Amino acid sequence: MLVRIYILILITIVGTLAVKNSSTVLRRYYIKKDFFSGLKLGQFSIFDSTQKNLLYRLKSYYKIGGKLELIDQSSKKVIGNLTNAKGGEFSLFDSSSNQWINGKIERLFNMLDCKAIIKWNKRSIFMQTKFAWLTTTFEHEYHSGLLAKVKKRSISFISTNRYDLQILSNDLPDTFYFFGLAIADQQKSYGRKG
Repeated sequence: MLVRIYILILITIVGTLAVKNSSTVLRRYYIKKDFFSGLKLGQFSIFDSTQKNLLYRLKSYYKIGGKLELIDQSSKKVIGNLTNAKGGEFSLFDSSSNQWINGKIERLFNMLDCKAIIKWNKRSIFMQTKFAWLTTTFEHEYHSGLLAKVKKRSISFISTNRYDLQILSNDLPDTFYFFGLAIADQQKSYGRKG
């Protein structure tokens, strides 16, 4: 009888952990970094999961500290700005409230990986890119749930960086994660820590 109780408790614990750690992918994006952007920040093309329909562009400009604009390809309108990559100041247009909301990416110094707290719309999101630079995750600051995951497709010195973005939650607009990826990629590419 005691063995059955232990087995039931073990099954309950394992089942609870499996449900908590399971992540259903709601949407997917394919992201391709431009091959050459000179001394500017990297530029990115963001496609749907079929890799055929260009949805967004992250366009960079020459500016001290770096500048990126997020452009919705269907309307050709700017829906996001990153005005200082080093300081991580950005603004995204929130279509649900029909207003621009400012945010800040605060890098956390670490020698082996990229970590940051992204503050936007009264929320704090923890972003972490692991040592091998293959996976970047976004979750609530106190690790209460995974929101999105970016996986680098391959490591190559002769081709452009390509990423798969998986959206796991509807808590934030999908466009929120594009600037985080750009910052992590820039930090990896140029070795700018902190």
